[in-house]
Amino acid sequence: MLALFDTYENDLSLADIIQHFLKTQLNFYDNLPKRICQECATHLIQFYNFSVVFEENNKKLQSLANNTIDLSAHISVTPGLGDMTSHNAALWC
Repeated sequence: MLALFDTYENDLSLADIIQHFLKTQLNFYDNLPKRICQECATHLIQFYNFSVVFEENNKKLQSLANNTIDLSAHISVTPGLGDMTSHNAALWC
């Protein structure tokens, strides 16, 4: 059994992680249990680690998406010189 309110890595307690994800308050001074089993703690830590990786990758992807050039704004269609029915796409960078 592991203590919910002990501080572990990154100055976090298991209670901090539970409160963050479940949007509930845990109180050290209430009459509820203050410990969780190793298996539950392992699942909680794995989910926390997954969420950290997800958030980091999401920020990177959002940054890449925001920095992508919108090529459609730089394309104009002009008639071909020899054939008025053909169009040449000119890319303006």
